[in-house]
Amino acid sequence: MGSAEVEQTKAHSRVDCTKPPARTWQRKFEDEGKKIAMFSMTMKDIMTIMPLIVKMLRLHVKATAKGQASVYDPFKKWMDNCYRGVPLGGLGSASIGRSYRGYFQHFQIFPRIYEQKPVLANQFSAFVSRPGGKRYATVLSAPNADVLKGIDKDGIGSWDWNLKNKNCTYHGLFPRSWTIYEGEPDPEIKITCRQISPFIPHNYKESSFPVVVFTFTVENSASTPADVTLLFTWANSVGGISELTGNHTNSRMK
Repeated sequence: MGSAEVEQTKAHSRVDCTKPPARTWQRKFEDEGKKIAMFSMTMKDIMTIMPLIVKMLRLHVKATAKGQASVYDPFKKWMDNCYRGVPLGGLGSASIGRSYRGYFQHFQIFPRIYEQKPVLANQFSAFVSRPGGKRYATVLSAPNADVLKGIDKDGIGSWDWNLKNKNCTYHGLFPRSWTIYEGEPDPEIKITCRQISPFIPHNYKESSFPVVVFTFTVENSASTPADVTLLFTWANSVGGISELTGNHTNSRMK
């Protein structure tokens, strides 16, 4: 290893994963964001883009006739979603979106196929126990009521969806993001989740790896020790209902 590589390694070892940069895109979990506004078009606007509309309709009909997914489906209803954060994945290697409220959504794994709905089984969770029997637990995300509506009360609905939105802050600066849980689930615990995808200048090969790294830092401000457990769950899927199809199997990793 040359001197340049040594200095670079030293610089990386000094990175404080708990402190986002001074300038980031920030949102509180309780922030409802700005709903996507409807827009209107004049007759002149419609006539201007009419050739494009006709071309897209032709491509859609041709692809449908061949049993293929069209590049763009003009009849598909898209989700009104203003909760998106920094996506996961490298350049040109597809992506999985992540909400600034902590859950995973907008799966774009295969070309021309978008799965926008979140998969609620895909979560980080935290469990904290202290001497004397004190215990705290929560899923580290905060889906809104519409997302949680109709879920199985004996399954995912029985999980600890106890996160207090006002205590959680999201910071985004592509290709990284930081999610800070201040006093969650234990009032004297701070959890910082740092997310980073490969984006390396002048290195397209490794910047296109379909990977993401999450690092967690836990800080205990109390005078008593705490036993903190982090849990990651992921449905065997690539979005949508794909965990129910395709004969997927699980195996133990050693």
